[in-house]
Order: sequence, then C-alpha cells, then structure tokens
Amino acid sequence: MQFGHKYRRLDALRGVAALSVGFGHAFLCVDFSRASPLQTAAVGIFNGNYAVDLFFVLSGFVLINMVRGFSAIHYAAYVARRFLRLYPILWASLIIAYLTHAFVVSRAFPCADLSSWACRLVTSPRTIGAAVRSALPLDYQLDPVSWTIKVEVVVSLVYPILLVMWMNGRTAGRLALAVALALMFVSGRWVLHFLLLFVAGIAVNDVRISEARYGNFAVGTGLALMAISGFFANGHSAAADLVAGTSATLLVASVAYSCPKWLAAALDARILQKLGEISYSYYLLNPIVLWVIARADARWISRLLVAGDDKRALLVASLLAVCAALASVLVAGAANRLIERPSIALSRAVEGRILRLLGNEQADVSVSTG
Repeated sequence: MQFGHKYRRLDALRGVAALSVGFGHAFLCVDFSRASPLQTAAVGIFNGNYAVDLFFVLSGFVLINMVRGFSAIHYAAYVARRFLRLYPILWASLIIAYLTHAFVVSRAFPCADLSSWACRLVTSPRTIGAAVRSALPLDYQLDPVSWTIKVEVVVSLVYPILLVMWMNGRTAGRLALAVALALMFVSGRWVLHFLLLFVAGIAVNDVRISEARYGNFAVGTGLALMAISGFFANGHSAAADLVAGTSATLLVASVAYSCPKWLAAALDARILQKLGEISYSYYLLNPIVLWVIARADARWISRLLVAGDDKRALLVASLLAVCAALASVLVAGAANRLIERPSIALSRAVEGRILRLLGNEQADVSVSTG
C-alpha cells in the first residue's frame, strides 16, 4: 500500500470518529426516560469516549513522521509545527463559540425541553482570566471537546522523549516503559492517564500486521472490543480506556498495514475521505453548531417531544444529529479552507525555517496527518 493511501484511510477513520462524537452529543440533548434503553443504545453506538481514545492512538502513530531527532533544534522545530497545527483552528472555534453564545443570549432563545446538559453545552467566560484559560485551553466551557486538545498539547511536549525511549530501548526497555506508563494509566491522573494510548500508537509502527488473515482477526477483535466499550465499559476509567485503547490500536494497525477489502472500500469512499480532511475542524465546531441549532429550535423540539415517549425522543435527537452534522460539514469545510490549511502550510514552513536557520541544514519536512 502506498504511504499516502494508508494515511488517507486513517484520516477517514478519524472522520468517522469525529462524526460519532457529534451524534453521541445529540442524543444527550433531549431528555429520555430514566435509564432509557434507546438512549443507552444510541450513546453506546455513537461512543464519543471511544472516539477520543482512537484520536490519541492515531496521534501517537502519525506523529512519528514529525519527530526526526531529539536535539534542541529539532525539538524547537517540532514544537513550533505542532502548536501551529493545533492552536489556530482551536482559537477560531472559541471565537465562533463566543460570538454565537452572544447571539443566542441576545435573542433569548429558551432551553425549553432541552436537557440541562444541552442548555449548558456552550458557556461564555465571564472574566479575562477565564477567557485566557479557555484559550490555553485549561477551561472548556466555550467548547466542551477542547479538553482533548489540552491532552494533545501536553503529550506533544513529552512525545519526543517517549519516542526516543521506545526506539532506543530493546525489548526489556520497551517493556519497562510500558509498565511505567501502565502504572500512570491506572493512577487516574488526568493527562498521564492517556500517555499509554500515544505509546500504543508508537508501538503500531513496530508491531505490524503483515497477513490478511491477521488483519481480519484484528478488525473483528477490535470491533468486538468497541462494542464492549460502548455498552459495558463506557467512560474514561482505566478499565474503560484499556478496552477502548486496545480496540483502537487493533483497528489502526489493521487499517495501516493489512486492511480488509470491505473496510478499505468503506474508508476509500470519497465522502469519508473528505470528512477525514476536515475532521479536526469538524470535531471542534460540531458541539457549537449543535448547541446553536438546539437552542434556536428549542420550542419546535419541545412540541415534538412527548413526556415518557422514548421513541419520539430518539427520532427528535436523530433529526438534531443529522441537521447538526450537515451544518457542521459546511462550517468545518470553510474553516478548513480558510484557517486550517493555511496554518498547516505555515507550520511546515516555520519548522523548515527553524531547521535551516538554527541547524544549518536542508529541512526535509515530511507529510503527516497529525
């Protein structure tokens, strides 16, 4: 398989995961009856917690192409490129969230029968300090998914160290690293909790699936664990992330090295490839779009809902999910073209310039989906 083809499929996989996060959020926007099996099924299928773990494993896998050395110069170039990749579209999404929140508040759109979770999905910072914390991001009221960007930023800073330890260590050294990270994993400490998922992505580069039958087995096992993650181990506890992370690692490995034909055909679909291209913008902007649509149509949604009728709630939430997805594709496509693509080009240019000026060398900036 060609390099570019492999990464386009992984991008498509990321796009499906981003779509799943948005749909899962939509099913939390309306109130179902207590312990509703329909809502449980919907949130289990569109499992945002699983999608986040998949993002982290994918990041660990693709970031290898950005780390070519561990000198101070290479590290500075890598950090500059990584930050310019993550922050411009994040800041743009936060500005959009702030402006849309002001618009909704000025129009006094009511929450009506929306869930309390949906009503508070986007909340404007009340102080300059809170706004700064949102921009870092250390506060997630403006965009509820931005907590994952904090993880990406923090882990990106230590990622080269993890990569060097993995690549220079032999079997015993790698095992020691895995055990140390596993202890951090079960400790429950927030960002440290996800380091093991990034290292799982690194390991995929060495533990490659070379035969089709192993690829089919990996996909089957990964999908079975995905179902367990959605219905029996949802959330971000150590046990839940161990299940989800194992599933994500198996899926990433099979897509990258031995993708079954049926899965390859699905991921090669043009619509998923396009969704993969805008997946980062989509992921950040979808909660904002979903919130605006839900608040603007809250009265209409309330008229459709009937107390205790979970089938009606499922239908309304599904319509909300589809509408938000379609609108998010349009907004994310524009953001990708106007902000994300230029920031990616700038990040590569800055990385190359740092390497040439400080390293006195010709920079060969690799292509990466990270």
